[in-house]
Amino acid sequence: MDDVPALRGDGGVRAVVVLTAAGSGSRLGHTVPKALVPVAGTPLVVHALRGLWASGVVDDVVVSVPAEHRDAFERAVRRAVDDATAVGVRAAARCVVGGPTRQASVAAGLDALAPRGPVTGAAATGDAAAAVAGDQPAPARVIVLVHDAARALTPPEVVVRVAEAVADGADVVVPVVPVTDSVVEVHDGVRAVDRARLRAVQTPQGFELGLLRRAHAAAAHRADDEATAATDDAQLCAVLGAETTLVPGHLDAVKVTTPRDLLLAEALVAARVASDGVPA
Repeated sequence: MDDVPALRGDGGVRAVVVLTAAGSGSRLGHTVPKALVPVAGTPLVVHALRGLWASGVVDDVVVSVPAEHRDAFERAVRRAVDDATAVGVRAAARCVVGGPTRQASVAAGLDALAPRGPVTGAAATGDAAAAVAGDQPAPARVIVLVHDAARALTPPEVVVRVAEAVADGADVVVPVVPVTDSVVEVHDGVRAVDRARLRAVQTPQGFELGLLRRAHAAAAHRADDEATAATDDAQLCAVLGAETTLVPGHLDAVKVTTPRDLLLAEALVAARVASDGVPA
């Protein structure tokens, strides 16, 4: 991972991250939140943080968590930051309480990118983190990435790819992979869909911070109801007329939702350990 490019000094552009981790673990057969479910002995949220930090482009991470499990998340995140900084990895993260929907949880994370005191562990010192905290003039573009802890094994190069595309001027950047299954539409009958025209959407998704904040403000009335809340931040920005740029994702960025996904994640981590000697 040492050859992953960084964006330091590129016009003052750095990335901050909202990492959503408030989802239930019930479909995995666990009573704890999904992001605290271990893979190879390490919670999914920690795997996700390691991948973000390994990208070399992330200054600060705000993790949105369920209120009733905040203490457990605080311990896991603090331990992850301390372990990373002990081996020389630039690492910063903090927890905020999320909302009743993913949209509300992302909005809570965006709110936390205003002054909120020091981050957990080593302080974030990059341009983006300092700008959102009001410690120095804002750079030309502040990049915010919205990532799902359930996609904990997203390779660092995908994080870099998304951040670079926003730095180059894209409004919204979404990583995607081709759809390999045959697909049919079942509304009003059954109709085959050409899968060559389809892509599966992944995270992290990238945005200019001001744009994403405006999009969430415009849709705030929808945020607290699962029936109306957006499940994808790019959708919110599209309502404001923002164009979406697609970049290649990665098959390892699987969303861990079912026990089968958990088995796949275990296998992916085992393969990484065998190949690189490190779990993320």
